[in-house]
Amino acid sequence: MLRQFGRRSIYVRVILFTVAIIAASTALQFLFVYTVLDRDVREMAVSHQLTTASYIAQDVDDKVRLRLNFLRVAAGQFPAGAERSADQARRWLDGNVSYRLVFPAGLALYDPSGARVAETAAHGGQPADISQENWFQAALKSQGPAIAKLYRVVPGGDPFLTMASAIMGPDGTVVAIITGTTAILEENFLKPVYEQKIGETGGVLVIDPDANMIVTSSNRPQLLAPAASPGVNPLHDKARAGWRGVEETTAASGRRVLSAIVSIPAAGWFLVAHQPTDQAYRPVWKVERNLLVVSTVIIGGTLVGLYLLLNYLLGPLTEAARRLHAMARKDARSIS
Repeated sequence: MLRQFGRRSIYVRVILFTVAIIAASTALQFLFVYTVLDRDVREMAVSHQLTTASYIAQDVDDKVRLRLNFLRVAAGQFPAGAERSADQARRWLDGNVSYRLVFPAGLALYDPSGARVAETAAHGGQPADISQENWFQAALKSQGPAIAKLYRVVPGGDPFLTMASAIMGPDGTVVAIITGTTAILEENFLKPVYEQKIGETGGVLVIDPDANMIVTSSNRPQLLAPAASPGVNPLHDKARAGWRGVEETTAASGRRVLSAIVSIPAAGWFLVAHQPTDQAYRPVWKVERNLLVVSTVIIGGTLVGLYLLLNYLLGPLTEAARRLHAMARKDARSIS
């Protein structure tokens, strides 16, 4: 019995030694994943998030800047004295097809007091008097382009954005303000942002910090919704203060998210590209899971193979020992 146990102990010792070697190798691989690969993948995810956010923000900035430049050119080309005739102003507005393509919701002309002089048929719903609007006053004072606060013509409808530029007279004074309006979700404006997804469930927010409003979002119910109030979202508070970059934060749902914040300077907005960290860092977790599965299979296969190999190698010795033991017992019985 002792010899049999001793034989079995050899099996156990060899198997345990082999398992220890494989376990040590697996532990080293996990250590590599956690220390090196985890760091590299996280850095790659951060870089990818920032690159994606920068690309989208640049696209939005270019589209806003294009429309502001179109209005600036339109203001420079507006016929002198036409602002005093509603019919002449309307004919000029209706006749400039290229401007109307950029502002499909319509063009309008206002005098320096804020009263509307003329508008195109497809006007976006701005009131007849805009004298109290901050953006109108900004256009008057800056003598250049300005951007209005977003609005809806009908409750629950698509949001619209109006831009304005001053028309200067020969003496250098403002004689009129020309405005152009476009729907936010126009195909050639911000609809691609609305349709943009980051990862599986992440998305994009464009925020107007002055109005504390969400300009556009991958989540339609958030369109024109109030942005997080100061003190509610520390990351947004940092963004309002001018911080730009990538950081992990906790969403209102309690889920950890990776957020990249980039400026849209032409409009004074900032863009937030966000996705849950469990999706951003999924490659690391996949490697860890696959490593665990492969290691388990290797250990299991090694144990089975080692057991069969030991049986093959030690089988003859075991059989010889058994026969010698049987002969010894037979001789002992014959002597007695």
